[in-house]
Amino acid sequence: MVRVKEWKTMLIKVHKMEYKPGKVVLDKSQLKQVFINLIENSLDAIEEKGIISIHAYQENEKLNIIFKDNGKGIEPDKLKKVFDPYFTTNKKGSGIGLSIVHKIITEHNGNIFVHSKLNEGTSFYIKLPLEYKWEYYDST
Repeated sequence: MVRVKEWKTMLIKVHKMEYKPGKVVLDKSQLKQVFINLIENSLDAIEEKGIISIHAYQENEKLNIIFKDNGKGIEPDKLKKVFDPYFTTNKKGSGIGLSIVHKIITEHNGNIFVHSKLNEGTSFYIKLPLEYKWEYYDST
């Protein structure tokens, strides 16, 4: 449990992933920025008490990461704009956080999608390609 400010109590769950050998090739500091921006958005969306869940798993040759919160959600007509620079639904936000997230993920040949329901929460789905290094053995 994490106490954020005096008036918010959050439970952040991180689920372990099962995976096969493979690696995601990306900049560590940029991935950290993605996590920070998505978690900060979740914290802003949760009014009093809430849960932020981070789940990672491998599917085929992709690493999937899901950030989910049970905050206030995003109105359907605004969902299409969440990755646009300077678009914000938060009075104190600048509107660049999610555009930065989108840019980082797409620069790493990944995809990011959002799903949200008012008064139920928002989920961000990230898919990043895994790189496999195959080593060949020549017995001759």
